[in-house]
Amino acid sequence: MSDIRLDFRNVGSEWERAHRLMEVLPQVGSVDTINITLNRLDRTEIGRWLEILEENGFDYYPRGGEEEYSIVARRIH
Repeated sequence: MSDIRLDFRNVGSEWERAHRLMEVLPQVGSVDTINITLNRLDRTEIGRWLEILEENGFDYYPRGGEEEYSIVARRIH
């Protein structure tokens, strides 16, 4: 079981972040967990991240904080 962390705080454009996420997803196994961290200001992108995860067979739960927002995801099967 791996814990894959993607810290997108202060990382490029929305396109660059989405591209990086899509590069990582094929490497994620059924027992791995992905932790995605975003700046609180990037919350407008959350819908796009959740859409990408759903399209690639992941279950997820978002967690919000005052300074940052995170998504924890696992492959469904």
